[in-house]
This record gives sequence, C-alpha cells and structure tokens, in this order.
Amino acid sequence: MQAVKDYSSYSHMTIESVNAVAKDFYFSCLRTNSYKPYGSHSECQNEQQASEAILAVAGVLDAYSTALGALASNELIDYTADINKLSDEVKKLPSLDNEKVNVLGQLAALIAKASTSAYQQKKIVKFVQDGNDAVLAVSKILADLIETNYSNAITLELGAWESDYKRVENTERDSRPLD
Repeated sequence: MQAVKDYSSYSHMTIESVNAVAKDFYFSCLRTNSYKPYGSHSECQNEQQASEAILAVAGVLDAYSTALGALASNELIDYTADINKLSDEVKKLPSLDNEKVNVLGQLAALIAKASTSAYQQKKIVKFVQDGNDAVLAVSKILADLIETNYSNAITLELGAWESDYKRVENTERDSRPLD
C-alpha cells in the first residue's frame, strides 16, 4: 500500500510541474510579443487554448492519481473494539476461562484485518488494471501536447528574442558608428 501511496504522491508532484509548463506556454507567446513590432503581435489564442487543453488533460491524470492514493491510504475498518467487546461478554460466561477467550479474540482480530486488507488490495489492483490503458493513453496525449506545442513556443520565443536583439544591435551600431 505504501508503494501505491508513494506513486500517487509522485504523480501529483509531476502533474504540478506539468501545470507550470502549461501556463508558461501561453506566457511564452505573450513574452514573444514584447520582442516584435506592435503590428506583428499575436493574440495568443491558440496558445491559450493549448495551455487550457494541457491543464485539462493533466487534471484528469491528477484526479486518477489522487483517487488511487485515497484508495491505498483509506484506513481499514478496525474490528478490534467490537471483538474486545464480544470477548468481554464471552468472559462473563462461566464455562470459558479468560485466557482462551483472549486468544480467540486475537485470532478473530487477525482474521478480520487480513480479510479487509485483502479486499482493499483487490480493489486497488482492479482500479489500476481498469485504468492502466487509459492512463497510458492520456499520458501520451499530454506528452505529445507538451512536446509539440511548448517546444515550438519556446523556439519561437527564442527566435523572436534573437531577431529583436540583432535589430537593436544593428540600430545602435548604425546610429553610433564610431562607438
């Protein structure tokens, strides 16, 4: 169960990183505008839509990992109090001694814990098996969105920055040839 909870935590942290990239995708377009002449500014609508799509896909993966973590960390039902109460009642019967009743209660608690733990593990296995193909597909979609869109956005931003830098450098050289 701890490995499943750890996986859920790591997945959540990864999604938080993806969210930062998704938001920067849109802001990269806005930064690129600062390197362009005003007439060439982009509305950045496509980038904003892609950013929202990345955030939505990441949200689905985050919801899955959160649900998986909750299922793994769900406190198992503890029957100890009920078994102790039953043991106390049985101890009142004159035919059984207290030591035998205590051993009976311990065994009953062990069986109850094993049963609920096995049930929880079966549910987690089923949850992971049922969601595995979908998680892989959604992860691939997310990776493709980021690779295609974000990489292009950063390349465009760097290109705009370099072009603007060269323009400013040439303007300054032309205006002060002796410097």
